[in-house]
Amino acid sequence: MRKPRPAERARTAVRLTSFLRVRVPGACGHVDLHGTDPDGSVVLVLPEQAPVVAAVRRAGGGEVPVLLDAADLCPVPVADRVRARVRLVGWIHEPAPELRREIALVVADREGAEALLDIGAGRTVLYVDVSEVLLADGGADPDDLSSVTFVPVADYAAARVDPLAGTEAALLGHLVRGHPAELARLARLLPEPLAAAAVPVALDRHGLVLRSGGTDVRLEFAAPVGCPRELPGRMRELLARIPAPAARPR
Repeated sequence: MRKPRPAERARTAVRLTSFLRVRVPGACGHVDLHGTDPDGSVVLVLPEQAPVVAAVRRAGGGEVPVLLDAADLCPVPVADRVRARVRLVGWIHEPAPELRREIALVVADREGAEALLDIGAGRTVLYVDVSEVLLADGGADPDDLSSVTFVPVADYAAARVDPLAGTEAALLGHLVRGHPAELARLARLLPEPLAAAAVPVALDRHGLVLRSGGTDVRLEFAAPVGCPRELPGRMRELLARIPAPAARPR
């Protein structure tokens, strides 16, 4: 069955997460605005008074070891919302002043990008070179090395964000609120004990994931989606696979 590779999941989670924690020796904090450049390096936009910024500056321009923790959360309200956790290990530094605004442009498509106007006047940029990538499924703890997948850095750098990731939350919400009849029909593709009360918990280029009774089942598309415009056709193909109701005996 086709599904996102660990490197793709990690790149997507880091790029789209609304929860990003940064830890350096002597300081930690949460980041509201961040982005990734084409090779997966991470750009952080932080207040200049943030403890993490102060710790990096105390290093006198040298690179500082850093841990970044990202959570991939299901956009639909369900009991277990954490789909995966990603930990990036690497080195963090503050770019030269003349480079900070240019580097920060990689986050310009993010909500809250107006904060970029404050770079150099209340906010600054930190840059993270990634040296190690760990992926933990569900609520597993990245500190428990027996429960994580080590993603090769080269694979992480070459991977791309899932083409549906930016609109996944809106698409799943639309399916739940706007198409309950179609959702009930899609649930008929699940094994018989799970066919009732299914909730969509993930959508990516390879398929739709429904959860019922605590079990997640992937409904695979006939072919991967290359862009959001292709999704309606893939959904129609899924609906066409639903078996007709059995005829009632006369």
